[in-house]
Amino acid sequence: MARRLAWLALCAVVGSIALVVLPAAGGTRVRWAHVPLDSLRPVQDLRRDGERTLQVYGPLQLSAHVAWHRMVADEPVLDWRARAIGVRSPERVDSGRVVWSLAAKPHLVWMVGSTPEWVEVRGDSFVFDSVVYWRHMAECAHCTIAARRQVACLAVADGDTLAADSILASPALARSVWAWPVLRQRVELSLAGGDTAGADALLESADRADWPDGERAAWLALRVRLRVAVRDTAQAIEFARQALRVYPSLPATGRSLALLGDLLRARGDSLSAGEQRTAAEVEVFGGRSAAAIGRLRRVVADPASGAERWRAGLRLCELLRGARRFAEARATADSLLLAPIQADLRDRLWTEKARAELGAGQPDSALAIYSRLAGDDSLAAALSWEAGRAAEDAGRWDESLRWYGRVPREARRGREAGFRAGLLHLALGRPDSAVACWAPDSSDGARFWCGVARRLLGDTAAGDSVLRRVAAQPSYSFYRAAARDTLRLRGWSGGIAVDDCVSDSLCGPLLEVRNLIGFGLMDDAANLLSRWAAGDGRLARGSEEPMALEWLAAAHEAYASGRVGLGIALSERAREAGAGLDLRQQWDVVPWAFPPVWESLFVASRDSVVASLEPALLFALTRQESVFDPRARSRSDALGLMQLKLATARDVARWAGDPAPTEATLFDPERNVRYGARYLRRLLGRFDGSVAAALSAYNAGPGSLSTRWRELRERGGEALLCELASNPLAQDYAKGILGFRQAYRELRPKTAAP
Repeated sequence: MARRLAWLALCAVVGSIALVVLPAAGGTRVRWAHVPLDSLRPVQDLRRDGERTLQVYGPLQLSAHVAWHRMVADEPVLDWRARAIGVRSPERVDSGRVVWSLAAKPHLVWMVGSTPEWVEVRGDSFVFDSVVYWRHMAECAHCTIAARRQVACLAVADGDTLAADSILASPALARSVWAWPVLRQRVELSLAGGDTAGADALLESADRADWPDGERAAWLALRVRLRVAVRDTAQAIEFARQALRVYPSLPATGRSLALLGDLLRARGDSLSAGEQRTAAEVEVFGGRSAAAIGRLRRVVADPASGAERWRAGLRLCELLRGARRFAEARATADSLLLAPIQADLRDRLWTEKARAELGAGQPDSALAIYSRLAGDDSLAAALSWEAGRAAEDAGRWDESLRWYGRVPREARRGREAGFRAGLLHLALGRPDSAVACWAPDSSDGARFWCGVARRLLGDTAAGDSVLRRVAAQPSYSFYRAAARDTLRLRGWSGGIAVDDCVSDSLCGPLLEVRNLIGFGLMDDAANLLSRWAAGDGRLARGSEEPMALEWLAAAHEAYASGRVGLGIALSERAREAGAGLDLRQQWDVVPWAFPPVWESLFVASRDSVVASLEPALLFALTRQESVFDPRARSRSDALGLMQLKLATARDVARWAGDPAPTEATLFDPERNVRYGARYLRRLLGRFDGSVAAALSAYNAGPGSLSTRWRELRERGGEALLCELASNPLAQDYAKGILGFRQAYRELRPKTAAP
């Protein structure tokens, strides 16, 4: 029994189902009821709208689906209650607003007169037989693989592990995108039966030619584990080292690395200096920067590390700066510069020291280092660019202009240097010099600011002409949105593209996704969509690239599965694929990327502070911060919809007189939005109502803003404030949100009435 329960847990991990037994209201047992394991709670007696619900026997209770017995016109009904889980697609325009249809959980209802073969009515009760149901579903052309996997899980639950393995051994499964999940299930089944050698043989014989890198890395991690189990230490070490070399950025390699360290220590051995440096990257990708710093320190401290010592030292300086440990980064660079070192590494270490000085708030020291290094022709352009940004961030704009002037236009950063120089000239009241900087540049940003500068110079007609060309381009990127705001123009043309799929090779997988959603297998559906979008060759897409409407068909299914972030990403792919369409058709695609998710939290909120803020701004900020994922956690441990750090949330709670929140509190959508809105409202008050300044401070902290932010707003409005008020990341952050805000203002999306 323990083995079966463990294997059912694996079924849950890969998006499958488990069995529970339900008692009917009168006490008759309803067996073989299948429930998706995407949302579970402890057992409780549920009552909804006066109806008696069925209660799950055992340790699990489903919250998203509850099967129950009720009487409708004196006839029993089996009802998997549909529950709205979010938006599905923009379906129509109503009074100038985009109306989105609602997605729902699977909803299966059968009346007695048409009861299918897997439902047996017995008086006042019924029996739902999942085995018969999934076997029936296996006959559906686009359901076969998913259904077979469910039947296999049910077979294990019934104690028939041989039947389960026989089903999973199907060649059709081995050739599908489910090859790795199915293989892993078979391996775990063999291990549960004590057949470690058989499990290893299954892994060894797998055809991995079409697998994505993530699955290959997971395969290696499992091979390491099994080689350890059969005491083949040498092969286990080789597999782990292979994972380290080939897949350092993938999560599974972290597991291989942990085993590799244990195996080498048991043999009195250790990682080489080069392997330690690669292992540090594995730690970084796994969000373990402190462990990465520790590994690099060991390499730097070892005189036998050779040339790896300097490379590890450079990376150590970078990570220390990222952790805001600037003094340590500076000290590390100084210690390495004391020893003889080749010229290129020496100059890179000096550059790292300059960056550490900047981070520590010592721009004079940093700029002195840049001046010393600028004589090296091979570094001149890159260092001049860095020095220009350093002087700009320090508010020394004339000095910054001199540095930018040293970056050749044809250099890698040449166009950016010219663009930044134009912004500084405009901020210093020299629009004519600004136009000269932007004239050779055809980017949206250069054209927008060139139009603004020409208006300031009195040539309104020429300036407006340039701005109209930028404003006409479909999308809500910052410069296009800013051009429309400047000219008081509207972007969206009022239409909505209808998703469609016309290619058999592209549509087949999307039909399978739809069926998976119908079964409630949302994780499987999202995984299949991701593989489809990546062009996985096992889905028969080949080299065929989806057209805009086919990308929208995929976005439709992503939204229907509750994966809002994936839906937005696919909608953006549709916009890119439609670049060759006429402008009106391009605009019709745009509304798909701006869903009204969590609408009830932002529109007509009962919280006075939330209600005082523009809903379009709250939608835009949440889209930028978390892509509407209430469980989002950043690498810096910002949490929830509006990505609040716990310390910030506790400050807000203290202002409001609330108890100190916990991490769990911040994953509650309503509480997260309430605290995020209060923090934003306070920042707006601090910066005289400037949305651009408040957003920059929300992202990088109030202390990150230039002391000249008022001057910037007077010279060029909120747009120039976005460009120059804070650090580069905060600048891009604020610009993105202001573009999204215009989208939500114009589209005014809402959900249809349920």
